[in-house]
Amino acid sequence: MSYTTAETSAYAHMQARLITLLLRHDQRSFSRFYAERGEYEAEQDAALEPYRALGLLFLLRDELFDHILPRIVRRLSFAAPRATVIEDAPPRGRVDWERTLQASWAERPGEPPLQLHTRQRRRNFATAENLLVVATLLEYRADVQRLLWGEYSAVGAEALRHPLGEIAERCERELAFPQFAGIRSAAQQVLEQDGMPALEAQVREQLLPGSNSAYEELLLWRERRRETRLLQRIQSNQADAVLGADPVRDNYLYQIWLFYELADLLRSRNLLDTLDTRQGRMALCFRWGADGTTCGYELRHDQRVPVPVARW
Repeated sequence: MSYTTAETSAYAHMQARLITLLLRHDQRSFSRFYAERGEYEAEQDAALEPYRALGLLFLLRDELFDHILPRIVRRLSFAAPRATVIEDAPPRGRVDWERTLQASWAERPGEPPLQLHTRQRRRNFATAENLLVVATLLEYRADVQRLLWGEYSAVGAEALRHPLGEIAERCERELAFPQFAGIRSAAQQVLEQDGMPALEAQVREQLLPGSNSAYEELLLWRERRRETRLLQRIQSNQADAVLGADPVRDNYLYQIWLFYELADLLRSRNLLDTLDTRQGRMALCFRWGADGTTCGYELRHDQRVPVPVARW
């Protein structure tokens, strides 16, 4: 089935508008309607790029903050090289008596040693794995800030500043973790020198069986972020394709868009009482009417149509 340029453009901009509406009124339903899709040839429409970026930021947010990062923090990678240090008694490390006695005899023959040579292992958290974590958070935060304050300021409209600001604040909280804060400048330097591909390759090579698998999941998360495409119109047989990606289901995209446009209109006029978007039930409760004749209404989205039509 072929589509005109006007149809394709209308479809894409409707998806872009729906992303904005979902993030404004119903963030929890975003991942239900906008799943990810694999890599394929993207439509070249620069006007939609900020919406793709916006959708992707929210699509991958929960997995990073709620699943991957907590597991990394619980089992941080570290290096523990041996080092010989000179300590006053009582020592914290294991005493190297041979070296201690040799040094003491050279300086004070026949006297007991006043300082001890000890072997210690000091944890160093500036590993490639942790540098990748910090660099990822810095990248994520920078992408949010570009949408908030950069050339795509229209996307960061007032209604979206709060959810975007929450992501930026969450990144800052994670970066304040002491072991991450100590390597932040090194991670920033990796970003500025375009060293992320080499860092990813190093982490991939160093991962050992039985080690913290969350680092491996972070690599997969970064790969998904590069390859995931939103707001594309393609022929697809996948039942769980991104909303609107399958032309046969375009009418459902149209229905959902109308539902949230009505919610947006009613909320802007302070007439919306409740917005119920639970699975299997979508309803708007609102007030409407002139002064003195206002009535309450409930509008339900009928999801029981057995075979949706292919066209609107």
